[in-house]
Amino acid sequence: MSSPDKLSLHNLYNFQCPDCGGHIERLAISETENDALQKAFNKVARWIYKNRKRTIDADDLNENAVQPLLGGINAVLQDGFNRGIEHSVPDRMKQNLSENVYLFSGAKTYAELKELSEMLLDDTGNIKPFSKFWQDVESIHPKYNRSYLQAEYIFATQSAQMASKWSDYEADGDRYNLQYRTAADDRVRDSHRVLHNTTLPPSDPFWKDYFPPNGWRCRCTTVQVRKSKYPESDSYEAQNLGAQSTEGRNNIFRFNPGKEQVIFPKHHPYLKSITAEEKSKIMESITEGIFIPVKAFKNGGKYFEHELIDKKKSDYKLVKNIGIEFARLGKKVKATPLVHFKSDEYQSIYKRLIGTKYERKCPDLLINGNFYEVESYTPPFKRDKISGMFTKGLKQSSNIIINNTKGASDRHIKKIIHDRIRIGQSIDEVWLYEKGNIRLFYKKQ
Repeated sequence: MSSPDKLSLHNLYNFQCPDCGGHIERLAISETENDALQKAFNKVARWIYKNRKRTIDADDLNENAVQPLLGGINAVLQDGFNRGIEHSVPDRMKQNLSENVYLFSGAKTYAELKELSEMLLDDTGNIKPFSKFWQDVESIHPKYNRSYLQAEYIFATQSAQMASKWSDYEADGDRYNLQYRTAADDRVRDSHRVLHNTTLPPSDPFWKDYFPPNGWRCRCTTVQVRKSKYPESDSYEAQNLGAQSTEGRNNIFRFNPGKEQVIFPKHHPYLKSITAEEKSKIMESITEGIFIPVKAFKNGGKYFEHELIDKKKSDYKLVKNIGIEFARLGKKVKATPLVHFKSDEYQSIYKRLIGTKYERKCPDLLINGNFYEVESYTPPFKRDKISGMFTKGLKQSSNIIINNTKGASDRHIKKIIHDRIRIGQSIDEVWLYEKGNIRLFYKKQ
């Protein structure tokens, strides 16, 4: 990694913003999440010192000590993205935007690791005493993971909102003109005020570089207007004003999130400083770019959740509890989105990300590279419900996990398995989840 210019990076964030009243507001996440980020940062700092990490490479993002920080940063920025994105955005575009947030999170974590490692040595080239190292690195966390992260969180929300708008504009083509509008109050920065009421068709090159947001905490937006209602602006003059509005350190914001299908501009120091190979490794290090680490165990077991997982689904907690129990056994477990495919496009996304394609929906858990389907039933218990669980589950995977909390007998379950195999159904493994514990019930020889 070519280290980002720290001076330009920090200058990019360290400014007083008229649009936010000239102050940095509290990060819109819970105290628990804030505490988790602090603990994750401390863990990374200790790991760097313990291992004398004088140099950092992209593979280091795979380290157990680093994953919680990367996952925590990504979770915050994904939340900002989800708050801004509209449901009407095409699935593929939404996935591209989400993956860009992952890449940015990885590149940000990478830059943070780099700066931490540069603090290991004193002026003579020797490793600092731990107390001195710790004193020096204490300022990094509030800088990267509070002040900067706050600006990035707000930007992710605003960028997602504007990407959603662009998606709608593209559907209408040049039928309407677009008009640039500020918040029209005394907090609007002068450099953005000059763009107010700029009116041009969506195909005009002005929108390629000066579509909002055009800076940190930019509150500007665009609206569709009838061509007969407002005079069209001079494109050349509008582009000159746009260039002046985003000159200097703000030139990184010359992009269109919807047109480019990215949330963060490619010229941001985090992204600009990484090579194509490092970019590829970062995407791989974020566990296929879509799974967020949730829980890890000392025996190497890990439980991840897909960024698009629906936590309001009735079986979410059950799947999570089962997944964690498998991770407790030392397995690598990924909870998939728990959503049904609605189109060929949607299926192709998951074929690319998860590596397979299913008739109805993706199986619930990916354990050590194999898919498992979790099945449960609504009390009261009846024998035919267990058989129904096998019927549903085998449509998704030959590996079944049965929630048997209400207690079907081993004899009854064995009979069902025997009958299914006898008629030619493929069953590789059957696990039972009973009162918080899992056990392997059947394994194909």
